[in-house]
Amino acid sequence: MIEGLLPQCVAVAEDVSDAPGDESVLSPAERALIAAALPERRDQFAAGRGCARRAMELLGEEPRPVPADATGAPVWPSGLVGSITHCRGYRAAVLARRADVTALGIDAEPNLGLRDGVLELVSSAGERARLRESAALLPHVRVDRLLFSAKEAAYKAWYPLHGIRLGFREAELTLSGRVYGNGAGGLGAVTEGTFRVRLSERSRAAREFRHEVLHGRWAVRDFLILTAVTLE
Repeated sequence: MIEGLLPQCVAVAEDVSDAPGDESVLSPAERALIAAALPERRDQFAAGRGCARRAMELLGEEPRPVPADATGAPVWPSGLVGSITHCRGYRAAVLARRADVTALGIDAEPNLGLRDGVLELVSSAGERARLRESAALLPHVRVDRLLFSAKEAAYKAWYPLHGIRLGFREAELTLSGRVYGNGAGGLGAVTEGTFRVRLSERSRAAREFRHEVLHGRWAVRDFLILTAVTLE
């Protein structure tokens, strides 16, 4: 589902289900990360790590553990870059060699609106004005959730590369897109496009690093919003 948003050099492993993850494949360090977690979180974590191991195999690599840093971000084996996402009914991991791709970020969300008040916390007034225009052009896409997902994907690509945590309000999103398929917004309809995330001038990261603007792609497929950012 998400492979069309990524370069061909990226290995993609997906699990379109809510089946429990197999914790037996986890390393002791990985199991320690979810020792106190609720069952749903444990299942998501194990399923995501399972996808990561399958992505390694697809890339011709020996499957290895993927621990996490203090923020919870995955720590990939040397020479590899990747990203993991999971939501209800979907889990995925993407992986590439650092020689081919500098950084990756993916996110998956249900095509449902954000809870009341969340959009105001994660967007600027200018973004919300542009979202109203996008909503008119993309009536079957919950563009507020798309904004959230695109910023998540951008952050996942940015953070491992620079080690700087960014707030949602430190990035300004611009969307473009189109609809094709049955046009009804249901199963079989596809809506897709691109997005651009510009780091705000007040963010020190925007001043100090070359990745001031991140470009990504998005799609809505089978009631899921999928976003991906590739830094080459």
